[in-house]
Amino acid sequence: MSQLPDAYSMMSRVMLAGQTATQAMQLVSSEFSEPISGEFAYCVEQQNLGLPADAALVQLAKRTGLVEIRMFVVASTVQREAGGNLATALDNLSKMIRERSRIRGEVRSLTAEGRFQAAVLLFLPLMLYGLMYLINPEHMVILLDYPWLIAAGLGSECIGAVWIRRIVNFDF
Repeated sequence: MSQLPDAYSMMSRVMLAGQTATQAMQLVSSEFSEPISGEFAYCVEQQNLGLPADAALVQLAKRTGLVEIRMFVVASTVQREAGGNLATALDNLSKMIRERSRIRGEVRSLTAEGRFQAAVLLFLPLMLYGLMYLINPEHMVILLDYPWLIAAGLGSECIGAVWIRRIVNFDF
């Protein structure tokens, strides 16, 4: 996905220079590295073998499963059917992907503290038990006589882990 903004920008510039969308995809397949070059090369190859461009693009979107590729397919399909400037749409799509990536990085850095706190809270009981076992083993062995208490503690930790994960990790 990190290659998509640059690929869309290149496709936009190529199309502004007068080339077709298929030629722009061919250039991306020859200039970029895997995985994007292989996907676009396969799409161009399908078109060269007679598959309609719309069908080849739909298969590209299904293979990759990326929202950004689906946006490209929709923009390309609309441009083919209704007209319009696909180069401008690709340029805007490139800017939008870069902005989403920047925002995703900011969110990740802002939630880093929550992820660290979650790790500390999840491992603290185990580390505390180990430390207390080293200091006074005869008192800590008594806890092993109550397996339901250990299971309740581990269950509570699992619930807490899921809860913290849902708070800290989200998709936008």
